[in-house]
Amino acid sequence: MENSIALVIELDRNMADIIKSTLEFYGLEVLYIPDPEEVERIVKTYDIKIIIADIMIPHIPVLSIMVKIRQEQNIPLIITGIKELCNEERKQLLYYAIPFLQKPFSPMTLIESVREMIK
Repeated sequence: MENSIALVIELDRNMADIIKSTLEFYGLEVLYIPDPEEVERIVKTYDIKIIIADIMIPHIPVLSIMVKIRQEQNIPLIITGIKELCNEERKQLLYYAIPFLQKPFSPMTLIESVREMIK
């Protein structure tokens, strides 16, 4: 996974640091942003191999933004969250083959998901 750039979108800085440390330990370069509205600019500037995004950012339609990126850029995505997903969210994730990791998840679960998505 070396030379791969992962984009982490996470409002909780502690969780972002855990995800970042885990991914860096396994050889990924990590960019972190707390605001998914910057995603389009970031994916045009960097060669992003995967995006890991928290679905629970208040007042921002994270899933809609991520689906749009997936459709336009075909960048693999992993969505994370602390709550159960509603039926519509589950349908969108299934349709676009986007895995969901419910928090708390183990570092190995994260790495296995990332490896599966960028192989």
